[in-house]
Amino acid sequence: NKVPQVAMMATNLADILRLCISPEEFVPLYREMEILQRYIEIQKVRLGDDFAFRVSIPEELYDCMVPKMILQPIVENAVIHGIKENVPLTIRLKAWVGKEMLYISIIDDGKGFDQEKAGEDGVPKSSKMSGIGLHNVKDRLYLAYKDNQSFSINSVQGQGTEVQMTMPYTEWKEESDV
Repeated sequence: NKVPQVAMMATNLADILRLCISPEEFVPLYREMEILQRYIEIQKVRLGDDFAFRVSIPEELYDCMVPKMILQPIVENAVIHGIKENVPLTIRLKAWVGKEMLYISIIDDGKGFDQEKAGEDGVPKSSKMSGIGLHNVKDRLYLAYKDNQSFSINSVQGQGTEVQMTMPYTEWKEESDV
């Protein structure tokens, strides 16, 4: 019906779903960021100027391998649970390497939550469905790296939340046709 926003949203959603059902367990970080950008574009249509997304990732980390779908669920959680009425939400994604480990931090300046009301895993116990995406990311990290990874959530009610992940730094290497 000549509604470009609907077409763009449908295309972005299809790209996200394609990655979800793809057989790859690991993808280069740049691919995770592309899928995350698709999600951000969908939210920009929905939220307009009430939503900002900032990325601070050195280009040399783009080929680092990560488990697929570890960024989008965390950002989605920040959007769903972080928006305050009449206050713009800003989400920041940062990544860096230290001691052969990749560090990823996703920080929002949204509602936050009372850490004392969280479960042992740091996820708020506000509803039955709360934290499914966070639990899935934690599980994927553990299955991929066992005890050589970490996942933490720190939040201050009224000020925002930070999710931080660490995992081994592994660069993507293109397979040769030998």
